[in-house]
Amino acid sequence: MNKNYWEKHLFPQFLQSVDSCTISNFTNFEIQNQLGFLVIRAVNDFRFPKFSLDYSFDDTENPETGEPYGYYFNSNELSQKEYNVILARMKQYWIEFQISQERLFANAYYDKEIRLHSPGNTIDKLIKMFTTFRAEADKAEFNYGSVTLLGKPAIGEINE
Repeated sequence: MNKNYWEKHLFPQFLQSVDSCTISNFTNFEIQNQLGFLVIRAVNDFRFPKFSLDYSFDDTENPETGEPYGYYFNSNELSQKEYNVILARMKQYWIEFQISQERLFANAYYDKEIRLHSPGNTIDKLIKMFTTFRAEADKAEFNYGSVTLLGKPAIGEINE
């Protein structure tokens, strides 16, 4: 059975969709752990998936990275449709994590003559981004649930 590793399928898609200074400071193992936590949260909040989202952990060392292979989905039936919902929630939770960083609230200098960008402005932009990503995640989940596995409308014959 070919294992559906998060490291191969979900993580690259997520990393291509965000640009983060925080992630660039992490090691491969730290990135894998942080993204694993985001996936677990996203999977737990996924309402009414059409396939099982059960997952397991493989602690076998990956020769390419020197780290464990990590988490994988037990089901091989998952498609990009399920990944899109999970990835949308991951982005929402990533921004939520960014907002909670206390370094964003700290003033680097306390001299009135020095002008810096406002930490309040940064927080405001992150909150707006969080709201946008949450709406996108809700939309992805709604769209996922609006069709059956055969691509037909999930509720009645609404398109006739």
